[in-house]
Amino acid sequence: MINKVKLQLRIEDDESDEPLNQLINHGKAYLNSLVAGDLDYSKVENETLLLNYVRYAYNDVEELFLENFQDDIGRLQIQYAIEVMNHAP
Repeated sequence: MINKVKLQLRIEDDESDEPLNQLINHGKAYLNSLVAGDLDYSKVENETLLLNYVRYAYNDVEELFLENFQDDIGRLQIQYAIEVMNHAP
């Protein structure tokens, strides 16, 4: 994931790895909290949303993320709820 973030943000140095990993972990926790579960970030739509969150956080505009990705987040919440229901006993 770190390499994809660095590519998207056009960062070439390795000195940024630790702060970027912190943003990635924070983003995962945030997105997981929005669906009240653990998302699979190997799925393209989840990974894309995480990459966008990290981009916003890196540029200090996290407060705009929810507003700008509201539709994607709503879709993600519905998809996650359906997956949970389909796997319930």
